[in-house]
Amino acid sequence: MKEMRLMQGKQKHGSS
Repeated sequence: MKEMRLMQGKQKHGSS
């Protein structure tokens, strides 16, 4: 379940 953490981190950054 590492992908879920990556998705959340990207949403928090709001990058792209």
